[in-house]
Amino acid sequence: MGEKETSTRAVDSSEFYTVSVPLLGQAERLAKMGSWVWDLRSDHMTWSDELYRILGYEFDEVPATIGAFYAAIHESDVAQVKAGCASLQASGKPIEIQCRVVGQRKADDVALANQVKYVVLAVTAIVDRDGEVERLAGTVLDVTVGRERNRELRRTNRLLQETQRLAHIGSWEWDMRSNRVKWSAELRRIFGEEDDFMPTPESFRERVHPKDLERMQWLYSSVRDTKIDQPVEFRIVRKDKATRYVYLESRAIHDRNGALVGYVGTIQDTTDRRRLEAQALQSQKMEALGRLAGGVAHDFNNVLMAILANASVLQLMNGDDVSQETEDIIAAAETGAALSRQLLALSRQAPISLESLDLNQICHATMHLVQRVLGEDIDVELSLAEDLWTLQGAVVQLKQVLLNLCINARDAMPEGGSLRIETENIVFDADDQRRPPGLRAGKYVHLVVVDDGEGMDEETRARAFEPFFTTKGEGKGSGLGLATVFAVVKQGSGTIDITSAKGHGTRFDIYLPRMVMPESRAVVEPPAKRTNVVGNETILVVEDNPMVAVSIARVLGQAGYSVVRAERPSEAIAAVDAQGDDIKGVVTDYLLPEMRGSELIAHLAARGFSPPVLFVSGYAPAEGEVPASASARFLQKPFQGHELLRALRDLLDAPAAASA
Repeated sequence: MGEKETSTRAVDSSEFYTVSVPLLGQAERLAKMGSWVWDLRSDHMTWSDELYRILGYEFDEVPATIGAFYAAIHESDVAQVKAGCASLQASGKPIEIQCRVVGQRKADDVALANQVKYVVLAVTAIVDRDGEVERLAGTVLDVTVGRERNRELRRTNRLLQETQRLAHIGSWEWDMRSNRVKWSAELRRIFGEEDDFMPTPESFRERVHPKDLERMQWLYSSVRDTKIDQPVEFRIVRKDKATRYVYLESRAIHDRNGALVGYVGTIQDTTDRRRLEAQALQSQKMEALGRLAGGVAHDFNNVLMAILANASVLQLMNGDDVSQETEDIIAAAETGAALSRQLLALSRQAPISLESLDLNQICHATMHLVQRVLGEDIDVELSLAEDLWTLQGAVVQLKQVLLNLCINARDAMPEGGSLRIETENIVFDADDQRRPPGLRAGKYVHLVVVDDGEGMDEETRARAFEPFFTTKGEGKGSGLGLATVFAVVKQGSGTIDITSAKGHGTRFDIYLPRMVMPESRAVVEPPAKRTNVVGNETILVVEDNPMVAVSIARVLGQAGYSVVRAERPSEAIAAVDAQGDDIKGVVTDYLLPEMRGSELIAHLAARGFSPPVLFVSGYAPAEGEVPASASARFLQKPFQGHELLRALRDLLDAPAAASA
């Protein structure tokens, strides 16, 4: 019999397994692959033990038939398997099909009943000597575990990619032997590259900022020579030309002989973190400078208080015949007082009265004020939203904000230009990408002030809100304008942001919270006339600064009052004990060495002494600290003599004081 005859002779199915190697069953079990033979002429099938396990049949209970085989195939895949076997019988060409099988164990076997497995079915034809297909032989490979592992691996990779995206951390690998580089998807995003970008070692060097390239090259040489990995933070220039800060960590890879064969590492985009850290540092610096400014303003107020009070005495002495020199002294002191108020606003210690405000009205009113200051060569455009939400704040402070921004814009446009002021309502959701850092989700009134002036470079922009920082020439600016704007906005729980570039103008974006309390629009009263009022009552003046105490006493004395002075609360209590019946009113500093002015008044009330009280201070007391009644008022230092006399007279003439 020839070789061809031997290869195509009929072989009984049982003989097929009898001639198999003894370890075939164990090998199939380890490989999770079962085998079968189907004799088409006798319709007899033979299954290996592993195929029984894969199909979920009990070896002793179910005969191996083509019907049982098809019954184990998932109903959605059985047609495909039958069609493949039919095609194989007709053509004799091997087939390979991926399909599912459903466990056929008894229903009480919960772990195995209806268990779905993924398999790869490979079938080949066995032909007789006439070339006719007489048998089909196949294998069924259980790939469920591998498929689940691949699925878990893909899920893990997706999770890793999402984690990298959230943390702005990309990973990379450099095989120095093949000079191949791999970047993760997030690293491509950090560098601004497309998903199909193929990186090279040169790609990375080309993206390093020119000013950091030399340092990076030195670091690479150091790591290569010392084999000590060193993390580093540097700048990159993205494909879109944007500059970003990144933090690189790497690990060298060596072969068995210790030779350097590559690197793996991560790159994190730290730009936003650096910005937040800079904002936090700026806030700390502003707070420290604010405290310093508040202390300076307090002492400065006492000096101005003495100047204004003594100038007021000269006014009282001369009546209507006030010299120009006296007016100049008062004007200079008022200028100093305005500077002091900016310092106090910077330290958030300026007294404010919260009101319901219409920002559009404030914009119109301020423009009438600053139009002459801006000049005819600056074109002002107002784009104010209708039905603008109401704000809660102080009219004076918001006018100061607009005034300072307009003056800043004027100084940036020495040759003229355009200034645009816009308002709008805006809502920020928690996941709104437009929401400025540090600003809570909510409803805000958005104020925009834009000029097309000289603009600022990055260094100037970063320091724009620093107190006493100015780019103006000597004597042309105090450096408090934008610092005051910053302080007022922050005091109002808002946020301010600058967008500027050298030669491209400046844009200020201010977000102030919408007022949520019932609206009651404030009406700003015109300033009181400078009329001096007189009296003849005895007034207790409690002031620990001798210069200020003497000045207040002179004003009161010139107006006809009798004055009892006390520098400390204990002296005031002693004075009341001695002549309380004669004292008709009290003028007291709010901050005293031994106690607050309100505490002093409480001590006096406990002794049965409750006259009208005028609190004076350079600082603003907290809300509720000054008693809210007709017999108590607060007057901000520094003040002029006529303001002191008017406030005191109103207190003494109030019904509550008259009945006391």
